[in-house]
Amino acid sequence: MATDASNAAGLPDPFDRSVSRLQAVAAYLRWMASEKVSRDKVIEAIYDAVDGTSIGFVNVIDVGTALGLSSDEAKQAADGLVQRGFLAHMTQGRAAQLTTEGVRYVEELRHDRTGER
Repeated sequence: MATDASNAAGLPDPFDRSVSRLQAVAAYLRWMASEKVSRDKVIEAIYDAVDGTSIGFVNVIDVGTALGLSSDEAKQAADGLVQRGFLAHMTQGRAAQLTTEGVRYVEELRHDRTGER
């Protein structure tokens, strides 16, 4: 769906008249959903690596690449988690630590998925 006038995420330029608003919105929603899936995979893997605590540090690039993400995708997912207050202590885009909010988010995510904590 990317046109000559698209942004870095490959989304259509909202001012490109060859793309309908509905197409642009649909592309944006697909992109947002894929970003959330990546963030959720990364935070769950970090949670598992630190045994569900906010004590240990992990290398988010290593976690992301183990999940099949590129290092840029892993860093982008981690940056989104930092912005949401779920990760702290990002150093050069690598070492990160779950916050108590991050631990709570994963527990709620898993509870919503399985009905268990």
